[in-house]
Amino acid sequence: MMKAMTSSLNQILHDTLRVRPEELKRTSLSFIYLFMAVGSFIVARITRDVLFLEIPNYKAQLPLTYIGIAMSVSVIMFSYAKVERVLRRDRTNLITLTILISVTLAFRAALEQQSYTIYWAFYIWVEIFGAFIIVQFWTFTNEIFHARQAKRLFAIIGGGGVLANIAFGLLVKRYVNEIGTENLLFIIAGCLVICLFAVFSLGKNARAELEAALQKRPGNSKRQRKLTSPQTVFKTKHVRLIAGAVMLTYLVSTLVDYQFKVIIGESISEMNARTQYFGAFFLYTGILGATIQFTVTARLLERFGVLPALLLLPIAMGAGSIGLLMAPALLSGLWAVSISKGSETVLRYTVTDSTMQLLYLPLPPDSRGRAKTFIDGVLKYVAIGGAGILLSILV
Repeated sequence: MMKAMTSSLNQILHDTLRVRPEELKRTSLSFIYLFMAVGSFIVARITRDVLFLEIPNYKAQLPLTYIGIAMSVSVIMFSYAKVERVLRRDRTNLITLTILISVTLAFRAALEQQSYTIYWAFYIWVEIFGAFIIVQFWTFTNEIFHARQAKRLFAIIGGGGVLANIAFGLLVKRYVNEIGTENLLFIIAGCLVICLFAVFSLGKNARAELEAALQKRPGNSKRQRKLTSPQTVFKTKHVRLIAGAVMLTYLVSTLVDYQFKVIIGESISEMNARTQYFGAFFLYTGILGATIQFTVTARLLERFGVLPALLLLPIAMGAGSIGLLMAPALLSGLWAVSISKGSETVLRYTVTDSTMQLLYLPLPPDSRGRAKTFIDGVLKYVAIGGAGILLSILV
């Protein structure tokens, strides 16, 4: 009877989600990994934004954080790109997660001082945190799933990140008054511990694939470093197009992000109330995102291909910006900026993110990780820094 139930469950998963029985464990662990990784990042972003809005002149200082983020993350990720080829992906991720947990708990202790300097440092740290945890997740999964699996399963796995918006948005919205904004850092650390166990299990399950990927990865000889230098990787038009799309996306989204935070700071004065609003924002955008991820993304990619999927985000952001320009004639500034930011959040973490991961698959395995690390870990933050400079001039 148990075998019959298992067989029926496997058949349901195959028919509805197109997950084969032999892929179930690896897909489930990857889903949990991304769910907890994105959840920890969401809670960290809510916490850092709310704390930063406590600084009296946050309007003038916020653009400077984008510049600080660009400088800090670019240098760190560029350095990381030089050494990340040495170890298997699971081992690299385990070391990074351990460091992230330790630093997060150290910041929780430091927040007792209620220092604006700590708020500044924590703001930049959260972006470093997010860069590592998201880049490492997708680099890791690109090595344990081959291209045909990725086309079927990445939309499902990516749903873990979308559902994290709902779960953690609801958690923050409902319980922040009991927990306290500063104590959300304990939730972040707990999520990272679960990520650590997921990586450990995936490392055992996909050891053969990870070992094979490590053997194909270039070593540290002078000739091999030259073969995978940024200049060599960016010789192909395909990689340059990916880089351009990523940089343009983050330039525009940073401008929207600034408007979103400033208007929330002006509209909501109490700290926990701001935290609740951010939680509600991620909850409702998560519900919309989950609907799109599980009903639209895979079918859109299969039927229309990559280009139409990538065009959805700029179209939505353009429509949101028009709505913001029309406020307050039709609706309040808070509602207008929330719709603009919401459309960007919903599509970027569903259709756009899943599609961008597919763009890396045609690259040779020995340069795929290098290109992804450099684009998502360096060039993305160059675009954010450029937006910060623009905002500094305008503000």
